[in-house]
Order: sequence, then C-alpha cells, then structure tokens
Amino acid sequence: MISGKCDRITGHCIGGCQAGWKNAQCDQECSGGMFGQHCNQSCGKCLNNEQCHHINGSCLNGCDSGYRGTNCVEECTVGLYGANCERLCSTHCIEPGVCDRDTGHCKGGCQAGWTQRKCDIECPNGLYGQKCQENCSANCNVSGRCDSMTGQCEGGCQAGWKQSKCDAMCDNEMFGQDCNERCGECQGKEQCHHVNGSCFNGCKPGYKGIMCTKGSQCLLMFMFC
Repeated sequence: MISGKCDRITGHCIGGCQAGWKNAQCDQECSGGMFGQHCNQSCGKCLNNEQCHHINGSCLNGCDSGYRGTNCVEECTVGLYGANCERLCSTHCIEPGVCDRDTGHCKGGCQAGWTQRKCDIECPNGLYGQKCQENCSANCNVSGRCDSMTGQCEGGCQAGWKQSKCDAMCDNEMFGQDCNERCGECQGKEQCHHVNGSCFNGCKPGYKGIMCTKGSQCLLMFMFC
C-alpha cells in the first residue's frame, strides 16, 4: 500500500497500491504481461514471452530475438539480429547487412555466389551466380570449378576454349590451349577443329596432313604443282 494504511475491516489499502502490486489489498504482483503503478504498463519482448519484473519491467532472462535493453523494448538496429541483438547480419545479403532482426534472414535474397536464407553459405562446387542457379562450364581447366559469383573458370580453360567462363570456342584460325596455336592451311581458309587443329574438309592445294601444315614435294621444290 502507498500510505501504509488499510481499512481496519476489509484490509483494502487506503490510497492504492505501490508500483508492481494489485487488488484491493495490494497482495498480488502484477501479471499478464503488465508491470508498474496500477499494473498499467506493458512488459517488453522478454524471452519466451516471460513475465517481466512486476515493479520495474526488466526482463529477468533476457530478450526475445530482435530486441535488447533491460526491458527489451529496443529493437535491433540495422545490421544486428537475434537474442539481445548480438549477431551480425550477413554482408552477402542483397542489401549488405540488412536482415530480419528476429531470424537473420536476408531481405530480398542473396548476392550472387551465396545461398541459404541467411546468405551465409557459398554456392556449392559447380554452381555460381544469383541463387546458385548457373552451372560452371564443363570446359574449365578444373572441370566444373568456377568463381561462385562470376562463373570465371578456376585455372583457365581446357584446350580449344576461351573467355573467362570458357564458353566460347577458339576461332579466327586459332586452336588449342589458350587458343594460341594457329590453324594450318585448311581448304577455303575454314576454321580448324578448335581443340586439335585438324581441318574438316581437307587442305588447300599444295598442303597435306590432318592439320594441313605439311607442304607437298612439288610445292616445296617449285612453289607450284
């Protein structure tokens, strides 16, 4: 009781109850998620929806995910989540460091190269890109291994392929590893096989061999047949 006095017949407190107490005789603590004077203040987000301290509203066992402070009324600031806001949002969220204050799930998904709801797992081997839905090229030097974000092949390309993703055949009369070998004298100046350099439709007059790099004897001796 506030005054220390009560009705001598009923025991009802004269002047009401002190903070944290209720009923006519002020013999019951505030409950039901309430605290304070007249039990008219709501508890914050206490862990597991527990009752806060009946007088001052403090949460005895900490806060639910997404809240912090003695009374658990302060929401986590941007970049933090979880119980007492002690965990960092992933920097691989679409908006780096922006996540659900309760679960840590990234809002809007992940940056390229990352997966799971918290965007804390890199794409598994062989996959890359947004939502890890792209396949690394089978033409990577280490087959199926590429950068999880860009798809760039690790260790370069297998013979006959070029570009960072090894998704383009050698051309412009080049073939082989890194496309640094020149095709022979293919018929009609056709592109040779991008891997082994063989000519598909034979050689220009005066040349022979699978790759059309050998001049015939008449050409070598007389420069004409």
